[in-house]
Amino acid sequence: MKPTLLALCALSALAQTVPPIKEALSCPQTPDGRQPYAVKNVPSGDLRKITINSPNAVCNDGTPAVIYVRPARPGAAEPDGPSANRWLIHFLGGSNCKDYEECATRWCGIGQWQGTLMTSAFEADFKNQFGLFNRNGNNRIADRNLVLMKYCSSDNWQGRKSNVVLRSETDPAKAFSLHFQGATIVSAIFDTLERGVPGLPKLTDATDVLLSGDSAGAAGARAHTDRLAARLRAANPNVRVRANYEATFDPDFNGKQGFPAGDPRDPVYAGKTETYNALHVGLRNSQLDDSCLAARPTAPYLCAENGYLELNHITTPFFQAMDIQDQLLINGFQEGGSTLNDAQFGQVLADQLNLLPNLRNTAAERANITTVPGAAGRNCGIHVTWSDDDGFFGKWYRTGPTAPLYSYYELLWNWLTGATPSAVVAPRPPLTPAIPVHDTACNNKASTTPPLPSVVTISSASYAIGGPVAPDSIVATFGANLAVATAVATTTPWPTTLGGLQVTVTDSKNVTRSAPLYYVSPTQLSFLIPTGTATGMAQITIGSQKSTVEIAATAPAIYSANQTGKGVAAATYLKISRTGARTEGLLFDATTNAAAPIPVAPGDQVYLILYGTGLRGGPATATVGDISVPVAGPVAQGQYHGLDQINLGPLPTRIGYGTKEIVIRQGEEVSNFTTVTFRQP
Repeated sequence: MKPTLLALCALSALAQTVPPIKEALSCPQTPDGRQPYAVKNVPSGDLRKITINSPNAVCNDGTPAVIYVRPARPGAAEPDGPSANRWLIHFLGGSNCKDYEECATRWCGIGQWQGTLMTSAFEADFKNQFGLFNRNGNNRIADRNLVLMKYCSSDNWQGRKSNVVLRSETDPAKAFSLHFQGATIVSAIFDTLERGVPGLPKLTDATDVLLSGDSAGAAGARAHTDRLAARLRAANPNVRVRANYEATFDPDFNGKQGFPAGDPRDPVYAGKTETYNALHVGLRNSQLDDSCLAARPTAPYLCAENGYLELNHITTPFFQAMDIQDQLLINGFQEGGSTLNDAQFGQVLADQLNLLPNLRNTAAERANITTVPGAAGRNCGIHVTWSDDDGFFGKWYRTGPTAPLYSYYELLWNWLTGATPSAVVAPRPPLTPAIPVHDTACNNKASTTPPLPSVVTISSASYAIGGPVAPDSIVATFGANLAVATAVATTTPWPTTLGGLQVTVTDSKNVTRSAPLYYVSPTQLSFLIPTGTATGMAQITIGSQKSTVEIAATAPAIYSANQTGKGVAAATYLKISRTGARTEGLLFDATTNAAAPIPVAPGDQVYLILYGTGLRGGPATATVGDISVPVAGPVAQGQYHGLDQINLGPLPTRIGYGTKEIVIRQGEEVSNFTTVTFRQP
């Protein structure tokens, strides 16, 4: 058995001697070892919390499952009837974990994922939600009874197992126990909704139910859609049940090497069967699609694969939204050993989306499929957009560069109401370049989004509009007529008057300070947020023009080679070979700014030296390719005001080859995502 599967085959019988995760695990970035979170003060909101009190319907740490609900808008209607007994029930996503190292990284909030995805302890009584749930006058789907299912089981909503013991692969003395009860939570939530919760009708009286999910939530929704549809129809034979999935429509590579999918002679059969038995049987006792399991008794692993399941065994009508350059999905497959580059993945995903409208002729259960699926495919390099107004209501989908633009909402609404188009897929990208150019429509905004202010201040590293910045960090302000001429500071410390211009920062305590200036021009400024600026909203004054920006104690941002806040990091590396030879270099090509893969052999020690701003206010954690890595710093780089340095390494060998995302986290603040690429020597 592979070493990576040993941790999956944890013995639950040992749970009595292994403490739960919240007692056994000490988080390295907090003084007391506890998770670095707190309950947010949300005194009111559109959605209110309901606690699910049911045996075993618990999060990873044993806290009870919760949902957030909102009743249908009074008097609202859809084209074929009132909204009073219509429902939208959404499975929240957030990846998963399956071994000690992954779950420990997740629990402590190191890198991309937050430990709040493993517990309900930090959930406020109210929540505000946008995108699909935004009752903004343009979204008639949100007029329904709304249920937001909090994700806290880290098992794609599929597990049915408690007191699972996970042991460290590197130190078997380290262990903790946790619960994988996602499927149990789903069943308990529907029990609760059928009994009725205050302010909402009973789910048993529903006339129309839309089951929705994003990312890991879409994987969970797929596993349960047909089962929940049958359950709802048992209570009310006339109820209409449909589904909406965003992302995780994984490429289906089964049966592509000379033998049918599920045939023991298929080269993938043995490895996938081993993984299925370890993960879905041994670790989680996963609940998957019933008809698929019945049809594939000798190859049940097929039923755990999102692409195969959706192409063959979901008979409830569904709509699929997918980005053919979903970088999170591509990175996951490449980290798992896939040799396909981004362009090849894009072609596979575009082809697969185009298969959906013909499922009534091709699916294994085609005789039971009554409705043509809807399909929306974009080329934007984004994972999910359902919760974002720009992503959900903006115009992101089209079949070619001159074709009409459609939003996620428009296509989903068309499919729900029988209008057209309801299938719009971006064209297959060419194989050259290996990393396809994204559709320019990806930058479009929703018509309901307020226009950007005429003057905007952002981090000079992340370029995140609306994101916070920190004291002693370098920011950029964009606008018009900011300065009468262009000038660059030639002395240190930077002057507070440059090219005849002064900039002041008035913080939340109403203290005004002059900002040190590095660069001024009519359309762009670069300057330092003054030392001592208080957290909260601050006002930037540039002559007669003003801008506002949020000040946080830390606002981690890493510079990228292309100066957009995305792509390969503007960083260097140090490699020490087994013989002690030292090699240094850039992560990028200095001429093209493209990634320069680092050649790494077994036994090499690799360190990354990253440069950013907004980091020096507190300790940081980091992941490379979702793997926790040692951190040194952050510290002031010293050569330039506001420039910070953070070193990562030595990097664990299990990060593997390919392009990996680098994520820095400081408490609740997460950096922009940059990348590094490794290759075999």
